[in-house]
Amino acid sequence: MSSKIKIESGFASPGGIISTLSLNLADLQEDISKFDRQNACNEHERIHTRLLHVKGRLNRVSALNSEQKSFWLTLVQQHKQLCSALDVLVAPTTTSEAHIQTSTRTEPQEFDDFTYRNNLHLYKWNLTYNGETSVLDFLERVEELRIARNHSYQQLFHSAVELFSGQALHWYRAVRDNLNGWDDLVKKLKYTFLPCDYEHRLWDEIRNRTQGTDEKVALFVSLMENLFNRLSHKPSEHTRLDIIRRNLLPSFQQALALNDVFSIQELVRICRNIEDVNDRIQRFRPPPTNLAHTLEPNLAYRKLRFPSRISAVETDLTSLQYPRSSETTNNDVCAVAQQLCWNCRKSGHRAQQCTLPPKMHCYRCGAPDVTVRTCSKCSGNARRGN
Repeated sequence: MSSKIKIESGFASPGGIISTLSLNLADLQEDISKFDRQNACNEHERIHTRLLHVKGRLNRVSALNSEQKSFWLTLVQQHKQLCSALDVLVAPTTTSEAHIQTSTRTEPQEFDDFTYRNNLHLYKWNLTYNGETSVLDFLERVEELRIARNHSYQQLFHSAVELFSGQALHWYRAVRDNLNGWDDLVKKLKYTFLPCDYEHRLWDEIRNRTQGTDEKVALFVSLMENLFNRLSHKPSEHTRLDIIRRNLLPSFQQALALNDVFSIQELVRICRNIEDVNDRIQRFRPPPTNLAHTLEPNLAYRKLRFPSRISAVETDLTSLQYPRSSETTNNDVCAVAQQLCWNCRKSGHRAQQCTLPPKMHCYRCGAPDVTVRTCSKCSGNARRGN
């Protein structure tokens, strides 16, 4: 005879729990069929206690699909039949025995309609709606927590009063007697607290939602996707991609101008690479110039030192000719001549650096085809004449 109830270990799935309870009920059925009438009182109490345990486990099962729920209802019916069969086996024969059975037996409560209300404590979620914040944001968070904690919609519906505060709580108290379930509650909640032109205004908000100067592309795209999810009909990826790309910072739009992007994921990847490059540019630092503590000074950066050169003067070829005007002074002649190569009459270098064959010229003023002695401006006779 079986004497132990099978206990599911860890956080078993709802399907695994009801499978285990099915085996427990089969063992109890076998115990009832082999009921020891000579020890009826103790035998009855033992089986009855086990039935109470299975009853509690069945009441706490939640979040089943349609097939599992049908199996759950079958187990509930089987449990009731076993309880009736056990009661038939034991009929109190004496007043004292009847008093013992009445005082020790604890009748289980009736099965909830696929709920167990006492194990859902929504106040621990620290989540309420007061009628002033975004109702869709509230409902989205409720759905996330419901899935994470493996609760059913009917459990949420029976404990919904814990989800409201302020004006929303007043509204819920007024309509709760007319609600038919969680879906009906959500529908009427949206109808009451969403603006009448919510869809139109949300589209305007989406089109005007541009990327912030210090906002990462991945975060911006995620928030835009959440805005699209709030629409009654989510746009196609092509439409969402076009809007997101238009709302990026101008620097990203310029970088993407020559790129063909066909998906939002690809857009995020390319923009992420652009962000990495911009970050490296901002963090760039010139090479160190202090070589005192450098381990390999021969491999360190050294600034190139170029020899000083006379600045090239781009002038007309006619202005490079030796001035013949009688008004030109010796200082003016020297100022112009120092800008030229006196050998080739070109600018950019001196006569000592010229690579062409040397030609005769005055080494004082640069006049061609004369020497200092024969120069009309630089010879001693010319200076005395002036």
